[in-house]
Amino acid sequence: MTTLSRKITSDMMDPTFETTLKNRLGEKGEKIPLCFQCGVCSGSCPVVFAMDYTPRQIMELIKLGVKELVLNSSTIWLCAACYSCSVRCPQGVDLKQVMETLKEIAIEDPKYSRDEKTFYEKFIDVVKKNGRMDEVALYVKLMPKSTVMRNLGFGFKLYQKGKINLRPVRSNAAGDVAKMFENVLSEEVQKQ
Repeated sequence: MTTLSRKITSDMMDPTFETTLKNRLGEKGEKIPLCFQCGVCSGSCPVVFAMDYTPRQIMELIKLGVKELVLNSSTIWLCAACYSCSVRCPQGVDLKQVMETLKEIAIEDPKYSRDEKTFYEKFIDVVKKNGRMDEVALYVKLMPKSTVMRNLGFGFKLYQKGKINLRPVRSNAAGDVAKMFENVLSEEVQKQ
């Protein structure tokens, strides 16, 4: 079990953080105060080994109103969205949805900008354009041009072995996927 690596100071606190999160989650947010720190979420998480704070610690930080540590943590970005924590929570807290909402809050505030945010946005761009994931397109979007050029030889060897496709593979449903993204975005705009 990890311990908090930073001392919590008053400037990290936001007494409205838990309430704001609960309001954004709607009905699902009403369960947050029910968390009694049993640790089932952390014990169930397949990627807890890579997180800076366990899911249990994130829940405690939320309840304490330590917005800065929560939104700057890698935990919200590493969540595998596998629902293991949500399904096993004895209090019915939908921690997967909490993590998604925390990501949204971090994306909206440039103060919490991270490399994970860039990855997340570029990943969505590739899926929206092609209707599916394309690793080569994502690599080209994420890496500086000098790095892409330096790795062309290696990429060509992978292509020759049939490991990668150099032309973007578009799904037949690419238009439908793009419409889904548009619908979700228009719904989000209407909520605000």
